[in-house]
Amino acid sequence: MLILALDTSDLSGSFSVLNGVNTIEKPLLDNEKTAQILIPQIKTMLESEGYSLADVALHAVATGPGSFTGIRIGLTTAKTFAYAAKKKIIGINSLAAIAMAAKFRNFWLSGSITIVMNAFRKQMFWATFDFDDFSEQAFEANNRTKVVDQSDLFHVLNSAEQSNHLICGPGTRQFTAVDLDQFGERVLPAESFESPAIGVGLLAAIRANRNDFDDPIKLLPNYFRGSAAEEKLKIAGKTSLKK
Repeated sequence: MLILALDTSDLSGSFSVLNGVNTIEKPLLDNEKTAQILIPQIKTMLESEGYSLADVALHAVATGPGSFTGIRIGLTTAKTFAYAAKKKIIGINSLAAIAMAAKFRNFWLSGSITIVMNAFRKQMFWATFDFDDFSEQAFEANNRTKVVDQSDLFHVLNSAEQSNHLICGPGTRQFTAVDLDQFGERVLPAESFESPAIGVGLLAAIRANRNDFDDPIKLLPNYFRGSAAEEKLKIAGKTSLKK
């Protein structure tokens, strides 16, 4: 089964093509405009490997958390491909995909890992996964995903429960030199979480083997919180009610 996996949930995106044991990864540069270059680059890579979009049997996509705009771009692209060609589609939690990528690249070999991602507005998304039960935890990762203030996240990571957990994800870019020194080797290098589309594809392959697919029309992004504009509207609404 040829799988095309997309992850545009972070500031930089990536996509991957998986066909059995063969995997091809393609990162999108931070300064590239994802909406403009994503589809042309997908077509170019497929053609370079002797494929076309018609050969893709399964479209896999990260559904969040992450950048509001980025998630919409990836999800809209994957849903359009799947719906137009009547192909299968599977949505994968972005944090679970990062954990899968770290596992695939042999940065995470045992124990537990906490994935962190910048949620902006001085907040962080995070979720913890256990190596031995990872597959099942990954597929219910939406229930494991939390958003907290960045200062509160450090309390979580320093807690007794998390003291031996590895720390991975684009959220570690927000750590100061003092933070990195404090957590030491628990923090995995950037190579562990870059181009996480490979994790999206690998997790989607497991679900596909279980015949567990999503409806391309009903598959929606998971933002895990309202946008800044939505939160301002809520505050404004509460203020007007008090008056």
